[in-house]
Amino acid sequence: MPRRFIQLSGSIGALFLYLLFFLQHASAQVRVSGMVAEADSRTGVPGVTIINKISRSGVVSNESGRFAIDAMPGDTLEFSMLGYYKKILQFLLHPCSSTST
Repeated sequence: MPRRFIQLSGSIGALFLYLLFFLQHASAQVRVSGMVAEADSRTGVPGVTIINKISRSGVVSNESGRFAIDAMPGDTLEFSMLGYYKKILQFLLHPCSSTST
């Protein structure tokens, strides 16, 4: 069986279509959620291990490829599954700015 790359909807640019960032505070942990999908068919990939390499916490994608993990700005997430190449992504979360009068 040939090894395949874990692709998140085909490319890194498309990753942001699947990842939803819920920012609560600039320096607080945020919940990063998204979907791991096959590059060609865009169907969800169940059983992918997602590890936050900084906090050493991890989750596994569900039967439809969806996941949610806590992260801090600048944390690195590693996506891996048997038979696929690992994919390592660093998330640069920018704080929302607001002003009050």
